Amino acid sequence: MSHNLFTLKLVLTLEMNNKMKFLMRFMALVLPLLFAANLKAAEIEIYYVGNLNGAIEPCGCSETGLLGGLQRHAVLFSTINREQSLLLSNGGLVDNSASTEQIKADYIFEGMNKLGYDAIALQPSDSSFGSALMRTEALPWVSSNLQLKQIPTSLHKEVNTVPVNIYTLAKVDADDASNSMSEIQLRPQPSVATKQGLNILLTSYHIKRVPADFDLSPYHVVIYNHRLEEGAEPIQVDGQIRLGPGIKGMYVGLLKGEWTNGLFKMTGHDFIKMDAAYDQSNALQGWYQQYQDDLKVEYNEKVALRKTIDSGQAEYQGSQACKTCHVSAYEKWTGSRHGSAFETLSRVEKQFDPSCIKCHVVGYNQSGGYLDEYITPHLQGVGCESCHGPGRDHIKTLGKTAMAPKSDFPDKCMSCHQRGHSPRFDYEVYFKNIAH
Repeated sequence: MSHNLFTLKLVLTLEMNNKMKFLMRFMALVLPLLFAANLKAAEIEIYYVGNLNGAIEPCGCSETGLLGGLQRHAVLFSTINREQSLLLSNGGLVDNSASTEQIKADYIFEGMNKLGYDAIALQPSDSSFGSALMRTEALPWVSSNLQLKQIPTSLHKEVNTVPVNIYTLAKVDADDASNSMSEIQLRPQPSVATKQGLNILLTSYHIKRVPADFDLSPYHVVIYNHRLEEGAEPIQVDGQIRLGPGIKGMYVGLLKGEWTNGLFKMTGHDFIKMDAAYDQSNALQGWYQQYQDDLKVEYNEKVALRKTIDSGQAEYQGSQACKTCHVSAYEKWTGSRHGSAFETLSRVEKQFDPSCIKCHVVGYNQSGGYLDEYITPHLQGVGCESCHGPGRDHIKTLGKTAMAPKSDFPDKCMSCHQRGHSPRFDYEVYFKNIAH
């Protein structure tokens, strides 16, 4: 019996070993196939644009200029699969060359919000008209090396099951870095992107001008500043894809790629020409009509003000008008910091920011007061009427109509010399510098 039992156990053991060997061979063949199935490439489409530069609509001055416009972008974006796509902007949305661009800037920010971008890189010029205009809570601003209230240092999304991490590197000139009047402050350069997933960098530097101490290697995709309207063809360096978008929204870049096991591979690229083919019904039509209506209102208001100034009926006359009777006071003023207060704004490119303008011109937001650099240049600077009040009636009556009394001065001074702007302000000390 014992011999038979031993034989039976031996047979069973051999059979079990054979089954285990078969199972191991089977798993060796099947598991790689199952693993490969789980590594199926995730398709991602990246739509990207460069500096808009205030181009809310096509220029229309020439055939080549009849490209772009946010309404056409709305038509294009309405056709894409948002579950596997990203909409990215390199910022530089507004034209900050004149205060007359403020209404346009307001509508651009609103329009970009309606278009549903996933990320917009902050550039210093974007805050030219003040952060209150920028819809910092509504728009997906991101800024890794510039600090502005409510704007995050990075954005993290999931696109077609792939984690996507978006960072920025804004170009900052020396004047920007020393701009104590700006709401923007510098952060250290963005830390190395170490998160798992697809890392994207949006930068307003040209790819050849990125600071040498900035590490580009952690990024799978770099979208850099390119100044030509049609953009640049993609460059691949050590597996990194570098994209140079066009400007003014005339072309929208489209990068197609696949994400597999931590690698992003480009499968296609195109620049989509924003021409008349996209002149279709879209979600921004009402927005655009309101923009046109507001432009007409602003234009008519400026025409009316121009007529009032030319007729001599404007309440604010400008410091030059005071010179006839108050020569020594005028000369004292021209040599003061009050007299050059507007130039101070211009040097730091804040001459269109309402939160700054009000304390550097005469009568801002008042009837007949400062409007812009074209219609009311005579009201630039902290002038005589900033302290003494509107001078029209005083001048017309040859001084018989009194100006604001000296007792009003401390309150008027404190309206601008607040702790946040002028922490060391002392009325008695400061007044001696402007006494006349």
